[in-house]
Amino acid sequence: MGLWGMKSSLWFPILLGIISLFLLGTRWGHAAQNLTLRVLAPLETGFTRAVAPVVYLRDIISQRSDLRSENEAQRRLIDQLTSEIARLQEAALENQRLRSLLHYTDTYGEGELLGATVISREPNNLLRSLTINKGSNDGIRQGMVVLAEGGLVGKVSQVHSSSAKVLLITDHRSATNALIQPSRAAGVVRGQQGNLLTMDYVAQGEQVTVGDLVVTSGLGGGFPKGILIGQVVAAKNNDVKMFQEVEVRPIMNFLRLEEVLVIMNFVPSTLE
Repeated sequence: MGLWGMKSSLWFPILLGIISLFLLGTRWGHAAQNLTLRVLAPLETGFTRAVAPVVYLRDIISQRSDLRSENEAQRRLIDQLTSEIARLQEAALENQRLRSLLHYTDTYGEGELLGATVISREPNNLLRSLTINKGSNDGIRQGMVVLAEGGLVGKVSQVHSSSAKVLLITDHRSATNALIQPSRAAGVVRGQQGNLLTMDYVAQGEQVTVGDLVVTSGLGGGFPKGILIGQVVAAKNNDVKMFQEVEVRPIMNFLRLEEVLVIMNFVPSTLE
């Protein structure tokens, strides 16, 4: 079909439609309208078939856009729920740790223990002190005893208005009068290099067994009696020396320590 033929095939239905408009209301109007519909029907069908793929493609693009928006909304919801789950899990773990600390209230009385959070540690592998978020404004004084779940942490060594530094029992400057259970052998626990403690002045002949627990003796007035310090991991008798060589592993994992308790109603002799 030539260009004129294509134009004719398009113009004829248009011309027929115009004539039908002019004949509306006349006796030939109804016949012209029927003729126009008959001519246009195949064109309409062809046009519908021609544009159907375009409409289908448009619907697919629209659906993909809707799915993309829905997926993005679901992703944001998942991120929010994940964040909330993490927050609730952290709160549950904190509550569990705090509940574990409550058994000390039976010994020292409710209200006599001040809870504090660890806010910093020494920036080295020795980890001989840490800082808590309570200070002189909260009644903290130098020399006060610090506990955590399971046992002894150390003593307050420096006090500021809203924070305090705690000298750990693993520091070489720390010394704690102690007893070995069940033999009641006495000695002094000191910090040393590494993660172990030494217990000095345990007399030769005293019964010391690997696995024995070591607790504060209360002697000297520096610590209350009966606080768990650690467990014996080695004991050597030496006939040449006056005292045994006893090594103690601290009961506390200071690297994971997050909350502590400061004993407020025990005043060490150094504070009297």
